[in-house]
Amino acid sequence: MNSVENLYRLLLEHLQLVEVVTTQDVEQLTGMKRSVTSLYLNQLADQGRLVKTNTRPVNFRLPSKKGNSFRTFIGYDGSVKNQIEQCKSAVTYPPYGLPILIHGSSGVGKSYLAKLIHQYAIEKKVVTEDAPFVVLNCADYANNKELLSSLLFGYVKGAFSGAEKDTHGLINEAEGGYLFLDEVHNLSAENQEKLFLLIDEKKYRPMGSNAEWQQANVRLIMATTEDPESSLLVTLKRRIPFDVFLPDFSRRSFSEKEKLIFSFLDEERKQLDCSLQVGEDYIIELVQSNYRGNIGEIRNRIKADCAKAYNKAKTDEPLVIGTGHFLSIKEKKKEFTETFQEEETYIGNFGFIGFEEAGQKAQNLIDELYHSYFLNKHFSKRLSYQSDLERYVQKKMALQKYLTSKGVEIEEADLNKIILLAVLLQYDPSSELINIKDGSEARYNYHKFFKLAEGVLQVLFLQNTSINENGLSVLAAYLNRVLEISAKINALIIMHGHKNAQTLANTVNQLVKDFVFESFDLPMDVSAETLIAEVNEYIKKYNTSDGLVLLVDMGSLEQMYQSIQGNVTGDLLIMNNVSTSLALDVGLKLSQRQKIAQLEQLALEDFAVSKQYFAGVSQKTNLLISCISGEGIALKIKDILSKYMNTDEIELLSIDYSKLKELLQKDQKTLFKDTVAILTTSPVEKAVVPIINIEGIINGAANLDLLASFFQADELKKCTNEIIKLFTLEGAAARLNFLNPAMVIDEVEEVIEKYEEYYQIHIDNFMRINLFLHLSAMIERILTGDGIDESDEGITALPLYQPFKETSAHFFTAIEQKYKLKIPDGELEMIFLIIQQQL
Repeated sequence: MNSVENLYRLLLEHLQLVEVVTTQDVEQLTGMKRSVTSLYLNQLADQGRLVKTNTRPVNFRLPSKKGNSFRTFIGYDGSVKNQIEQCKSAVTYPPYGLPILIHGSSGVGKSYLAKLIHQYAIEKKVVTEDAPFVVLNCADYANNKELLSSLLFGYVKGAFSGAEKDTHGLINEAEGGYLFLDEVHNLSAENQEKLFLLIDEKKYRPMGSNAEWQQANVRLIMATTEDPESSLLVTLKRRIPFDVFLPDFSRRSFSEKEKLIFSFLDEERKQLDCSLQVGEDYIIELVQSNYRGNIGEIRNRIKADCAKAYNKAKTDEPLVIGTGHFLSIKEKKKEFTETFQEEETYIGNFGFIGFEEAGQKAQNLIDELYHSYFLNKHFSKRLSYQSDLERYVQKKMALQKYLTSKGVEIEEADLNKIILLAVLLQYDPSSELINIKDGSEARYNYHKFFKLAEGVLQVLFLQNTSINENGLSVLAAYLNRVLEISAKINALIIMHGHKNAQTLANTVNQLVKDFVFESFDLPMDVSAETLIAEVNEYIKKYNTSDGLVLLVDMGSLEQMYQSIQGNVTGDLLIMNNVSTSLALDVGLKLSQRQKIAQLEQLALEDFAVSKQYFAGVSQKTNLLISCISGEGIALKIKDILSKYMNTDEIELLSIDYSKLKELLQKDQKTLFKDTVAILTTSPVEKAVVPIINIEGIINGAANLDLLASFFQADELKKCTNEIIKLFTLEGAAARLNFLNPAMVIDEVEEVIEKYEEYYQIHIDNFMRINLFLHLSAMIERILTGDGIDESDEGITALPLYQPFKETSAHFFTAIEQKYKLKIPDGELEMIFLIIQQQL
């Protein structure tokens, strides 16, 4: 790479921190001679890679890029990358965009992000260049909802005392642009209701008006420091598809904290028009700070410190802040930039990958760095502040004690490597290490390694960690590679008192030398309902398909299993009067990977324990609902049934069609012993329980009479009619949350016709509606970030799938371009399963 290219690469990073540079700036940054610097900068300007301004002194900047507004939001490609993508999707959604809710603590940048959203909309030409950006802080009028309503919606003459003429509100002022409602939780319930009418139908009435509705083409951005789930009406929250959360400063990566601090210091340098020298201790103090006011408070702190230094400084002397080793802001940026480039050769960017692959990548990375960091006692410049790695290595004994308490044995070298990875994650944006494709799914399936990862961070950093969810996933993936947990079945010890359950669980884990048990400690005055709620929350978060074992110290087994019932997907075993000997016996068997059915055979006379064993898809009389086009439609059917059936007597369970087929291959008499029937859109063979085919209900060949005992009089007919209506275009369209049904019907119908033409088939009415339901719901899922990404190797290996995938790419081109989305492979595989039935 030649010198000009080296300079350009350096400037690309440096101009992330400042807007423009002069020849003198670059001379100081690089140490090159002024004549050479000027020559190279002008060459880059001639090539169009830099823009040269006609000013004195001459400034150089990067060319502006269309849709580039969000690059000024530090972390746009790191900790808030997903949030920025949400904002972009909301802006470009046709025809008028989608409302956005930004929430987070005070001072995290909500107002600044709102301004960038408006700027991005102008750059993307979805609004005009002079489109207004109107701001209302609802907190200013929290105690006067009438005044707030009049400001927002306007009012007519005589609406209230002093209303002498018709007056437009801020909605009218924001016509064709954006209305930003800050602290929106201060809106009264009445005003929130008016707001969701504006979102739904683009209309409103001024205060005091009974005349015709006024139309408004206004895009909405809302912000709040409160929890949206508890502070906003459910009806309003439901109409906001993009919920954008901004993290606190303390949760940002080390690199992002530096960039924020340097950008504020550089603002002051420009404002005061002088040189600025800052002690390294000052930077460290700010990086490690945990101000309640977050970024805003740090910015004010820097402004105040610069003002004090400016007041004391003599003419032409640089401003000095802090103590210790001093560097100018420009020199500090240069060191940071060079360090980043040096570390980049080690770290790289692996893109978004799966959990198992992430563990392998992390292991390769740490094995490569281990020799430099530990065996040679050489520490990276990136970690030079306070020799942090050495400081955390001092906690090695505490970390080993923690892992031992969980039954995990580990060598010293592996301990050092875990610490090295944790410190790298603490001081680098996780996006510069490894990006895990679906951390929530990984947590569901590998939750014990996530528990260990959280414990490692607690031991090393206490509460002061900037590692985000992706960083936690990377650490968990690495632990999955280097630590062994034999027990696959989830097991909990639940006891009253202070740390009784934790002590017993840790004792058994250490004796068994395996992470078998987790624990719940509950105060003596906690009710059985609270205990059950705790267990149910646990069950919802983690994969229990291998089963669940509960050892409790007291309480009613009957009450426990009835409340937990169908939340466990595998077998459930509950034992009370837990003791060390019982927990140890169960722990050993679980570590040896014995099945729950084998545990049920335990001779418990010596333990004075009662037992109750539950197997199957549910421990209660149940009805299974399954659709080949996805669990989403099964849930819609479940919603209809739950309106009419007595759900105290029968449990309604939706189940993925592929999961149902898997269960049908097992011991059906045990699994379906409490199942009354299976309601499905697709044929099911060799089932021990009755099958009710929904297509048969639609065409009159089948009915719900088998379930009549669970309905009140006349409710069975109403329920049947509503299910039939669901499988009509009208009924399907009514269940779209924010897509325009009239448009989507035509777009999806065009795709279906292309499949018919390609495969030379005719898709009947029932399957056609089924496909419409699936495809329209799929578009909404992808737009809100919930599309199915994971591929099923069993499907992709089928000979017909690859040509189907290639052809489908052409069929969905118009939809992908219009909605600015990409159909994930997982979604294509679901469509293939539906189409395959017609071939």
